[in-house]
Amino acid sequence: MTAARDAQTWLLLYARGRSHGYRLLMAPDFLNTGADLGRVARLVSQHRPEQVAVLSATGTLADGRRVHVLSRPSRLTPEDLGTASESDVLDEYGRPLEFTYGLLSLTGQPEADDDLWRRSRAQVVDVYRGFLIAEESFPLQSSPAFVIPVTGPASGAARAGTVTRVVTATTLKRGTLAATAAVLAVICFAALRACDGETPPPPLCPPTSGTTPSPTASGLSTLRPAPMGPTCHSAGQNTP
Repeated sequence: MTAARDAQTWLLLYARGRSHGYRLLMAPDFLNTGADLGRVARLVSQHRPEQVAVLSATGTLADGRRVHVLSRPSRLTPEDLGTASESDVLDEYGRPLEFTYGLLSLTGQPEADDDLWRRSRAQVVDVYRGFLIAEESFPLQSSPAFVIPVTGPASGAARAGTVTRVVTATTLKRGTLAATAAVLAVICFAALRACDGETPPPPLCPPTSGTTPSPTASGLSTLRPAPMGPTCHSAGQNTP
């Protein structure tokens, strides 16, 4: 099992009103598109209280980031509204006002104890009360970030192979530099001989076996123009 670590987490509230259906009432600011809000709402709406008390779900946002949600259902009580009337916590059809609240993380699966659930419920109920006063015009509420333990693999880890590609690119550059240095050395030697009044002999042909050629970038040699000047001769061959 992966050890728990501290990470940023945000509160979620998914609820319906007396005359309006379910929607997200509280969520983090980075869920700033209808597509992302819909994805998270679907994760929370999967909760079936008769099947499981606390639901863990994982999804993907529009930009590819993983999102982890831990949620639980609840029912509004007269005590939540500070009233003694049961009718205040029913919708227009006489059904109890139920909501789902939870914790969202981009780093791992949130972990919550009873105390955290109690404090989270108190905070979302404050938002829920404001929604019931003005269902038509109530805006989505921003959830502040707080730090709690999360578990599971850390999101956003570097992909395997990245370092290998960098090393390979560095090897090719070193091989190219070595070949360039060898060409410059031959040119300098020929220039010095010309200054002495002698015509330099043609360079020796490279050996055909017994050595390993230096690595070069694939395809570059076919784009290099043919050398200008005398051709090479084999070792021991008389020069003109």
